[in-house]
Amino acid sequence: MFSETRNEDRTRRAIELFLKYPEYLLLKKKKNYLGIILRENTKNRLIELEKGGGLINKDSLNGLYPNVDLENKLDIKLNYIFKLDGKVIGYLIRDLYEIKDFKISMKENQNSGDIAGKIEKNKLQKCARKYFDELIFTKNRTRTKRTDKHKFEMSNTIKRISGKIESKEIIENIYNDIKNYNVLGSCNYYTCNKDLQSAYHVDRKNKTPYVILVTKNNNLDLHIPELELEINNRDNDILVFDLKNWMHANTTGEINNRYSIVYFDK
Repeated sequence: MFSETRNEDRTRRAIELFLKYPEYLLLKKKKNYLGIILRENTKNRLIELEKGGGLINKDSLNGLYPNVDLENKLDIKLNYIFKLDGKVIGYLIRDLYEIKDFKISMKENQNSGDIAGKIEKNKLQKCARKYFDELIFTKNRTRTKRTDKHKFEMSNTIKRISGKIESKEIIENIYNDIKNYNVLGSCNYYTCNKDLQSAYHVDRKNKTPYVILVTKNNNLDLHIPELELEINNRDNDILVFDLKNWMHANTTGEINNRYSIVYFDK
């Protein structure tokens, strides 16, 4: 137990130093923890971000999908630190944790809102499709509104489960393995999506900004338009980022048994 706690402390301290001195330190994966190596011109890349992206009103993107292809791609082999106004708002560590033998029962969710995209008839639950012409939509057209005839709000159907981390053993096991890679906050809830290309949304209901994102069978990038940033996180990568304050969505790509697991504080 002492050895495990010591390794957790080593990992957290290594990441803290990595974020503070990216120009001098290289993260080094040990057997049971993360360490650091002192080296100039390391493979860590510090990206100083600027607000912008040409957005007149970010709410106008809600429910849409990226149609951009940024020229400045992140190197698939390098670690990155993302700063805004001198503050770390996220970091990406490559090839750090592999999700093995991931089997989990998913549910159809009809109340996810913006992330599920603008409502399309063939994406609604079957029992609602025959009433499509009677439905009234929200401003962004990502949900239906309640009316005297239709008592429930709904959005496009996606495969999703969520809840407290300890409610699913496989979810809790993964979190216990990776929680010390997040030095910007803590998490108590999770969301797991299957075969989803998320549309533009923000994680408004999160209590704190920072999430941990891990994936299985992932070929999609994460686009953050206000920062003109496209993060090409892939399987085995750990991404910690502020997704409460920044609109984000997935770029297009092949989707085949893709899982994205997001841990957050609620």
